[in-house]
Amino acid sequence: MIVFSNRNNSPLGGLGCLVFGILGLVALFYILRGLYFLLWWAAPVLFALALILNWRLVAETGKSFIRLLQRRPLSGILLALISIFAFPLLALYLFLAAVGGRRMAQATGGFGAPFDAGGRRAQQQPEDDFVDFEEIESTPKKTSTPDGQKDAPPKRNTYDDLLE
Repeated sequence: MIVFSNRNNSPLGGLGCLVFGILGLVALFYILRGLYFLLWWAAPVLFALALILNWRLVAETGKSFIRLLQRRPLSGILLALISIFAFPLLALYLFLAAVGGRRMAQATGGFGAPFDAGGRRAQQQPEDDFVDFEEIESTPKKTSTPDGQKDAPPKRNTYDDLLE
């Protein structure tokens, strides 16, 4: 429920907040529309750069799309329609994922490279060498009391009564 009151003596009251909110949403619409227009023209370049940086990522995205079409055809068709209209956003996603995967590979390259260029964990070859260790037999600890009695029953804790 919208209540128009003029308790704070402002000339517009609650209506001013509503007007500024609508103007803000209109401004946000035009800003996002302009960014989408710029992305529309930059999308082929971004897509080509994503292919150059990491073609496996683009191929994996295509394979996952085909798997979705096979498992759920209606969802796959809907995703295809969204991908056509949102191609600039898809190209931006692929470009950023390729750049991020490349940077991650470069960052972890000096540490044994546990990730491949696509950001996935690399397969490591199992080592044939076994670690030599000595087997130690364990024996239970013998407890003794100050009187010299062996295997005395353990002391009862005052909190043991709370659990019983």
